Amino acid sequence: MPTITEVGNSSNSLTIPPIELDEFLPVIRLIKNESEENKKVKIEQIEEQVTLSKYIDRKKRDFKIQQITTNENNIKISFKVGDGNKTGNIGSYFEDDDGYIEAKLSVNDDKIKIISDSIFLKKYNDIFQLEIEFEKEYESEFYIEFYANDDDEGYNKGKYENVFCGKVKIIKTKLCLCNKELTELDLKQIITKLRKQDGLQNEQEYAANGLDPIYITSNGTKLVQKGKNVFYTLDNIKYKGTEKPKKHKPQKSNFDKIGASIFQLNYDEKIDKNEATLKNFAKELNSAFDKFEINTCIRKIHFLAQCYHESQQFQSTYEQDAVTKPSGGKKYIGRGLIQITHDYNYKKLYENIKGGKPSSKELLNFASEISKNLNLSVQASAYYWRYLGVPIVGKNINILASKDDVLLVSRAINGNVQTPNGLKERKKYTKELKEIFEYDKCVKNK
Repeated sequence: MPTITEVGNSSNSLTIPPIELDEFLPVIRLIKNESEENKKVKIEQIEEQVTLSKYIDRKKRDFKIQQITTNENNIKISFKVGDGNKTGNIGSYFEDDDGYIEAKLSVNDDKIKIISDSIFLKKYNDIFQLEIEFEKEYESEFYIEFYANDDDEGYNKGKYENVFCGKVKIIKTKLCLCNKELTELDLKQIITKLRKQDGLQNEQEYAANGLDPIYITSNGTKLVQKGKNVFYTLDNIKYKGTEKPKKHKPQKSNFDKIGASIFQLNYDEKIDKNEATLKNFAKELNSAFDKFEINTCIRKIHFLAQCYHESQQFQSTYEQDAVTKPSGGKKYIGRGLIQITHDYNYKKLYENIKGGKPSSKELLNFASEISKNLNLSVQASAYYWRYLGVPIVGKNINILASKDDVLLVSRAINGNVQTPNGLKERKKYTKELKEIFEYDKCVKNK
């Protein structure tokens, strides 16, 4: 067994079992930093095991891998240098406690880059940070592996090279819709997907003249009838087949009828068509999300689902044929994305958005403006969502949305009744928006 003697004091010696006194043997583990705290990354321990170098203490070399999930295009990850030497307290005086740590990606992919330093001169208990950049909207799964080498300084030069001393898993997903501003294209895709699942029914298709029903054969040939059992193709070629064609009734959705246009219904009060564009709508939604704390995946999903239902699938900001009896009279019927109703709600909105106490004329003009002005329609609806929900259910509907409770959210908007109006549709739109947002993959979904 080796004997260690203190320099200049031969009487002070220690005989110990064979150990790696001259080796820098770290164990690299993830620690929380501002990225994790700000929900830019999600850190968790998974079941996957890793076994580090055989030179590392047996008690420290086997453990479950830590995993980072993110949809950010740039992340900073912090690591701590642990002591993986077998010497324990004996080595604290004699062992080499510093050296180089190199971070390596498990994939060779130019869409993933370490843009910080990847080699660090560190001691035990030091903390260092890696910065990784991804190509926009890129998805990948890979590992970061760490390898240690001695710094070759002093008498205690280690003999082990490229000691495998750490491993973490990275899952990069596409940037979630909840974690970025909505674009015109994002909004078009959301509305398109919702409408393609809405109003589904089989409808008779007609020829260009709008009068002749179209028939179809099993191979897809479309025909029109011109006499008893006499059919012609749409190019006016006589059909000579023996198969009897059937009336063509394809399944159509609301999207087939109105596309992705918004607020186009010709009601008594409506947003001007030049203002009612997807680009403007996306801009106003982003502003409202930021201002009224609609700032997580699930909050945005519930807000959009409720507004989509209340506004006739984003076709109107005015309740044309109201069946309700609002406080203050019929002039205070539903308006805005969320169909704000009752004079007392309009008064609160006026006081907080415009300021001051309105006259009767000012209040009526303001109410009408909510259905005609896109900015005010969105802002008033988001203000109601944040501050004016049905009190007995919850004034701040964000809190209810965070609980992912469609029934309570619906009651806070539609009234504290056992079954709010359109509850089935509200649940349907919430479910569909979760799929569109890929809520199950979102690291910020709570």
